[in-house]
Amino acid sequence: MTLGRALLALGDLDAAGRELGAVLHVAPENLAAWRGLGEVCLRAGRQADALIHLRRALALAPGDEELSGQIAELERQVPSAPPPGTAAPAAGSADPVAGGAASGRLLAHLERWLGVLEAGRPR
Repeated sequence: MTLGRALLALGDLDAAGRELGAVLHVAPENLAAWRGLGEVCLRAGRQADALIHLRRALALAPGDEELSGQIAELERQVPSAPPPGTAAPAAGSADPVAGGAASGRLLAHLERWLGVLEAGRPR
């Protein structure tokens, strides 16, 4: 079990999201991390964001029937989900883990989002 998965299992969505994001920063093709981020978003009630991460995972494992089924179910639940073409940006473009200015803006956004999650978590 990875640290991200362990944090997710403990219910620490903030820390799990940070850890999985850090993994993707250095290993953008890490299937488990994309799936883990999808699960973090699902547990946080952010189905549209989960779809983006799970579609990226599916792009890395196109034959994964379980993942395909999970995505299909989410697409039925989220009528305003982003189109499938937004799930896996080309490397070096708007990819959140490819580096550059777009990456910095995304990381700042994720840090704010994770802060909101942390603030709303019961103590």
